[in-house]
Amino acid sequence: MIRQKPTKKVEINFPTEPRKKKFVPIQKLMLAAQAKIGKSSVSMQLPKSFLIDLESGAERFEGMSINLETIRQSMEEVLKQAVTPLKAYFELVKQLKEAIRKKEVSYDFIILDNSTRLERLAKDYALLKYKATNMGKSFSGNDIYTLPNGAGYGLVREAFIELYYMLYGTYNKALILLSHIAYKSINLDGKEISVKDIQLSGKLKNIIAADMDAIGFMSRDESGLKNVISFVHESDAVALGSRAPHVADRSFVLSEGKDGVITKTNWDLIFPTLKN
Repeated sequence: MIRQKPTKKVEINFPTEPRKKKFVPIQKLMLAAQAKIGKSSVSMQLPKSFLIDLESGAERFEGMSINLETIRQSMEEVLKQAVTPLKAYFELVKQLKEAIRKKEVSYDFIILDNSTRLERLAKDYALLKYKATNMGKSFSGNDIYTLPNGAGYGLVREAFIELYYMLYGTYNKALILLSHIAYKSINLDGKEISVKDIQLSGKLKNIIAADMDAIGFMSRDESGLKNVISFVHESDAVALGSRAPHVADRSFVLSEGKDGVITKTNWDLIFPTLKN
């Protein structure tokens, strides 16, 4: 008879009474808005924030950012060969983690600008990974979305999540994903209406939205001087809201400006530790 070594028992303490509500900070935020509203510039006002610019638009704003295209061009000059944006992204994340490990840098907020550009990188990554498999090594196409039965869309979703998760652990307080707003038609009570939604394709939008602690839509007020962020779930906003009680179903001014200069932000309403 084979004697089994006694296993250690893990004691599970089951609750006997309701616990009191406690504050849980937002660690993953999606900020969505139409183009040119000011997502990037407002986000870069966060203290100790670092924006990863996939769209080549943040260099004109005050704050800390790195342009992916600049990294790609620099790599081409050094390596004397063509470098894809995907390879530049891998190098950026690799060196970012190395710098953090060596305590050369420390960021409270990592801002990824933006989800549409990341999905394009994910499409390239999914194709690269698929062609490296036995099933895909004979695939001669350049568009993974042409795979039968919509298989390419699932592969892009997996690639997007992998690229997105690479940034976990690179921030002290929160990861912020900037996104554009798209408009789509849905049937509501038998009527076709146009609604606001995140500009991501299909099921990917739902997966990323579910992973967020909060999703806020930012818009310009009538004066044109204030940006208002809303976490209020509305019938015309498919993905919107928060599981964090301190911003759930709230709408407030996030930034104020004049003559193109941001004069005030209220990020502490989303991240209360900034008040300290």
